[in-house]
Amino acid sequence: MTTVDYFPIQDLPTELEREIFETAAYMRPSSALDLVLVARKVRTWIQPLIYEMVTLGTDDTSLFLRTMDELPVAFFQQNVKRLCLTVSVEPEAAARILATCSGLQSLACWVDFRAAHPQVQFSPLIASQHLRRLSMEIRHFRQLCRDPLCHGALFRSLTRLDLIYWEPGELAIWELAALPCLTHLCIIIRDLPVTEAYLLSVISMCPSLNVMAVLIDEGADPVPTRDWRIVWLPYPVMVLDWEAPFRGQEDTWSRAEDIVKSRERELANLPRLGNLTYCLAASRWKLIYFWRFGAQMDLKVLPITWSRHTVAKPELEFTWSLKRSSLVRSTGSSCYP
Repeated sequence: MTTVDYFPIQDLPTELEREIFETAAYMRPSSALDLVLVARKVRTWIQPLIYEMVTLGTDDTSLFLRTMDELPVAFFQQNVKRLCLTVSVEPEAAARILATCSGLQSLACWVDFRAAHPQVQFSPLIASQHLRRLSMEIRHFRQLCRDPLCHGALFRSLTRLDLIYWEPGELAIWELAALPCLTHLCIIIRDLPVTEAYLLSVISMCPSLNVMAVLIDEGADPVPTRDWRIVWLPYPVMVLDWEAPFRGQEDTWSRAEDIVKSRERELANLPRLGNLTYCLAASRWKLIYFWRFGAQMDLKVLPITWSRHTVAKPELEFTWSLKRSSLVRSTGSSCYP
């Protein structure tokens, strides 16, 4: 009969012991609730990790409110960094949670505050946060922007924004011009009709934008656009997509970024034909090709269009003629995958 030698983990340095338990909790989040029962000191290490990301719906909101009554407010201010309030959370409960969790970095607030009677003032609760990412319904976002507090900490720190359209309405988002640090914008339009002109007008209001994701129903036809930062993606399971980065998984943003980088590489690999060179005009986000002839440079702007992952590549056919000592040419273009 063999005997099992148990490793005396309590003999390890405290720092290493803590790292082991925290790593176990990160690798298997479902085990965290069991780990807090090991010992009191382990509970102090693991309990903050459990509340680092909180997602609330119909069944667990009341439990979270009860926990808020049992733990000090400072615990939630310091440890809750990512909060998702789904549409099933009551506005009054959402307001109380937002008031307590005041140290957020990422917030998905899909609560319908317009349905509350009397009205719940949610704007000050969000405007005072130093958020990096925010996901909201468009009309709630517009109401939020009307709060003067938003033009302080929130607008200066926000880099990622998801806007959801619950119902048809005004598509223009003039408020985006007030977000100087916004690099990622996601518009969740489902089955609402949009045009290329609308998408280009939206992206023109965001000087720092790198990626714009447009989420539509599976099987819907995307609108081809000339800006390679605009990416069409199917509508995901919103809660799972929100939690994915925290769990080390791919989400809408990572997929959109990969597509944009792929397009940029494709543009960089366009051919060079002698002195005929392609270059990128970042100020116009269009493809420019030019011919150097002596000291002169003749420029021609050629728009390119994007549909899903495909670039509409210009197929160039040149005819040359000399006129007034400059080079004049005509070109035809066609699109192919």
